Amino acid sequence: MTDNSLQEQFFKRLEAITPWARGDERAPHKPLLLLMILGRIQRGEERLTLFTDIEKPLLKLLNDFGPSRRSQHPGAPFWRLQVDKLWDIPEAKSITTTSSGDAHVSSLRMHGARGGFSSKFDLLLRSSPEALTKAARTLLDGHFAPSIHEDILNGVGLTLDVATSTSNRVKRDPTFRPRVLVAYEYRCAICGLDGRLNDTIIGLEAAHVRWACHKGPSTLNNGLCLCALHHKAFDKGAIGLSENLKVIVSQHLHGGEQVKALFLAYSGKALKGPQAGQDPVSLDYQRWHFKNIFRREARPPAA
Repeated sequence: MTDNSLQEQFFKRLEAITPWARGDERAPHKPLLLLMILGRIQRGEERLTLFTDIEKPLLKLLNDFGPSRRSQHPGAPFWRLQVDKLWDIPEAKSITTTSSGDAHVSSLRMHGARGGFSSKFDLLLRSSPEALTKAARTLLDGHFAPSIHEDILNGVGLTLDVATSTSNRVKRDPTFRPRVLVAYEYRCAICGLDGRLNDTIIGLEAAHVRWACHKGPSTLNNGLCLCALHHKAFDKGAIGLSENLKVIVSQHLHGGEQVKALFLAYSGKALKGPQAGQDPVSLDYQRWHFKNIFRREARPPAA
């Protein structure tokens, strides 16, 4: 198989990975595990990694960047990636499974199960920094909001070469940001920041409430004008929206006086909405964000 046909096969499979799904609930388990393994490849570590060495780091990634859940299951993506024909587990025949076909975590541990990209794909990624970068960008753009990409890369210990990281980015609607900023009169919908340096806007961004990579449209009823700080916090789930479009703050967000001033003070406050005649955030998109991004539960409203 030529290098070009191998790359084509690899990226076709990577783009087609089948995350666990229940309705519109997001499940970034497989992308996070694959990004972790890309970091190991970049550092020159062995192709196959013990599940017991993956389990705790993946659990932390799932808690940091996955939906808010009572429990996370790092064994599920480790086992299920075999179905996507990207992943090897040499010990697979020794592993006992549930009635639904998932591996028993105790069996993965007991049999020293190891996982990693198939040999041919592992060699491709080790021999081509460009392919590794493209793989990382494919996973990031396909499953996560751009504002948290750098946090995820830091979390998995992966460094991408900026010079080779832009050619495969998802193309976004260039009119979305200006339309949102105009609708919200160039001010953050949470804190009201409206700074300018001469005629240049400072620190204001257009946020998708339902992420674009999860079928969120670039429409005004799926957009918010937020300052860079509140945009990042919104995409991380530190803050969110109630069904009556008031600001909610996660119980998991804590800190000193600056956190109180910049976040807790807005708990229970109404969003600064768009101009009259412009669509506010849709209830459907608010509910998606609450279910998939917000780190539950919410704090009581500020006094």
